[in-house]
Amino acid sequence: LVAEGYGREKPYAFGVVDLGQDAKITARLTGFDVEKPESIRLGVNVEAEFLERNGRVILAFKPA
Repeated sequence: LVAEGYGREKPYAFGVVDLGQDAKITARLTGFDVEKPESIRLGVNVEAEFLERNGRVILAFKPA
């Protein structure tokens, strides 16, 4: 979990997503209860989503 700070959404989950064929990406995870980090499990199937924050687009992944 990362505390984003400066009045933005916090805390938030951040993790490594396996894209297959030996490709991995580090990105924000959404759709998980960040107040209970133990609820975030390895091996969960996720799908990409794009979040707009302050005029910036952020790649994130949510449970499929």
